[in-house]
Amino acid sequence: MIYGVKSTVKKLFLYTLCCVLIFQLWYFNSGKNEIYYIPLQYVAIKLLLIFQKNKETVILPGSCAFEIAAFVKYFIMPVSFIFIDSYPIMIGSDPNEDSFSLAIFLTLYEMLLIYLCRYLYIRKHSSSIVPLNRNLSKDSKRIFIQNYSVWFLFLFCIFTLLLVISPKLVFPDFYLLNDKGENSSKMIPFFSIIGGWWKYLFYIVMINFLGYRYSAKHEKKYFCLAILLFLFSTYLILGTSRWAIIFHFVVTFYLFRIIFNRTLVKKLLVFVPLFVCLFFLITIYKFQNDLGSDYSLINFADLFVSQLQDYFSGPSLIGHAIDMGHKYNITFETCWNDFVGAIPVLSKTVDQMNRTNILFNQYVISPDTEWFTQIIPATGLGYIYFGSMFAPIFTVAFNILGLHFDYKLLNTSNLFVKYVLIYCSLWGGLSICFNTQIPFGNVVVYIFPLYLFYRLFSKLTIKLA
Repeated sequence: MIYGVKSTVKKLFLYTLCCVLIFQLWYFNSGKNEIYYIPLQYVAIKLLLIFQKNKETVILPGSCAFEIAAFVKYFIMPVSFIFIDSYPIMIGSDPNEDSFSLAIFLTLYEMLLIYLCRYLYIRKHSSSIVPLNRNLSKDSKRIFIQNYSVWFLFLFCIFTLLLVISPKLVFPDFYLLNDKGENSSKMIPFFSIIGGWWKYLFYIVMINFLGYRYSAKHEKKYFCLAILLFLFSTYLILGTSRWAIIFHFVVTFYLFRIIFNRTLVKKLLVFVPLFVCLFFLITIYKFQNDLGSDYSLINFADLFVSQLQDYFSGPSLIGHAIDMGHKYNITFETCWNDFVGAIPVLSKTVDQMNRTNILFNQYVISPDTEWFTQIIPATGLGYIYFGSMFAPIFTVAFNILGLHFDYKLLNTSNLFVKYVLIYCSLWGGLSICFNTQIPFGNVVVYIFPLYLFYRLFSKLTIKLA
């Protein structure tokens, strides 16, 4: 759904896109024109959704993330291939022609099921939409955590412990972006997870504290302090990933809308260009190895366009997954290893080499490769385990879970719980880009424990009282 634009303008825009795609489908001779059925179906679905009436206009972070990812995956990615010489396969060789055609069908099937399930869910739960409560001063005990002394003591103790073990567990080591740098997560895996928990907890506790003070006095200095906190916490996560930076900005913007005056929050938008530049700078740095000495803006643009399907689970990766499923005898044990292996504490109990992502990289690159970072699309996994009919089962399930967390987000006023739910909804909304391990592992390892800490400390406060 596209909010805030008149229906006639949306119809005109989408019909124009449809005409352009039809023209490309007939006149672009790449040998794989069937890929253009993906954006054609996407435009058709969006046209149908225009006629869906929405009485309420709310911002659901997971749904917004899904719409952006869907636009890139189902429209930008296939259409962008017309601007390069041939259909790009950056990793491995071309998948089998039959597998590629099946991958196109599965992508269309995935898109149709996701939008259908989302439509039915929204239609059923539309009554759950409630207006945001702006009277924070009266509801501060319900919105903000109260036991700050306990939280501050806990955070200080963990911070001291992490510093004693290794400062890299707290503060970013910019050499981590370099493959030759020493990665603290490999040195001390368990404490690296604790360091991640500390960064999440530090930020949400401090935002709660500043929001509580602002609700009582409505002084702009607390908003300024919140901006400084946002910048400092961004610095703390610089050595992690681009997704972490994007999520951090989205979560911050959503929470600021709840806590502070809307006019003040709009000032946060000045950081959007900064984050966009930071995202592309990290991307350029990571692409240097692929570009080598032949580096130019045009080459970078070509590489960026050609790797869109690698980052958004494009059809060639699904085709490779189909071919891999035909070659290897993948059983339920492999599926179990995928989920359990995503949890660091339990990962030692499973055979790490018998996981689909390991097998996928060995198939696509070479059997003796040590590079296992290319993910296998969730729809490809669904095909391997359940066949064509249930191939999108993982993608649809994670996506609807993300939508469910979006609606849970509307029905809670507690800022800490909202913080947890936003991350869950974002991982669910963006699941069309990942495999099963990434959203599952991040939520289970990093996000769900935050809620456990919150529940534990809430009970601890009652006992202390």
